[in-house]
Amino acid sequence: MRNAISISLVAALTGLGCLPSSSPIRIRGVTPIGKATPDTDCALDVMINTTTGRLDPSGGGDFVVVLNIDSELTENPEIINERGVQLTTPGKRNYVIEQIALGYRFTERPMSAPVTFENETIPVYFEILPNSEGNKLATDIIGDKAATRLRNMAVDPTVESQLLVTIQTKGRTASGDSLASNPITFPITVQTSDTQCPEPGNVTFTGPCGTRGGQEGYPFTCCVTGMGMPNCPN
Repeated sequence: MRNAISISLVAALTGLGCLPSSSPIRIRGVTPIGKATPDTDCALDVMINTTTGRLDPSGGGDFVVVLNIDSELTENPEIINERGVQLTTPGKRNYVIEQIALGYRFTERPMSAPVTFENETIPVYFEILPNSEGNKLATDIIGDKAATRLRNMAVDPTVESQLLVTIQTKGRTASGDSLASNPITFPITVQTSDTQCPEPGNVTFTGPCGTRGGQEGYPFTCCVTGMGMPNCPN
């Protein structure tokens, strides 16, 4: 199960590939997640200023990033009639994100058979005020089907592949108009450790923000259902 986590932190933005779009909702960059601090379970890794990630798919397949989102929607003007009654409703220009849409493809892989992926969506709820900058939404960008596909095809620890993840938010304004952000493309280097777990994907929650290990070198060990192992699901 993939979740999105809203967090409010200050950090430098990192750039990445953006596709042309006229949307007033702009994903401006991606900030990687770092190790937790004593005061928080999720932290922006301001010490790393990269535009790519690394994933060992034999772990849980989770990959959490923070989307930095701006809204260029204008605020409703305040209109009050001669009797002092407000005629406009605040919040009509808020943007409500309802899902994260994800697409996947590999860059050219010489001597390898083509690998295809299904598009996936992650349901979320996140509201952004009009005319605002630096809104931060933490989300896993590897869907369940993509995680399984990567785990099954990446079996050689000596081989690296580059996965391009297309990310787009979809939702509506508070007044009900459908609206999507610009799509962006985030590259992830995929290299397996070929860890063979008895229950594939059932590994320790030792990754960032309580996710499963395997992202950016976060370690993990295999879990077995019902064994009561530390950092494993019950």
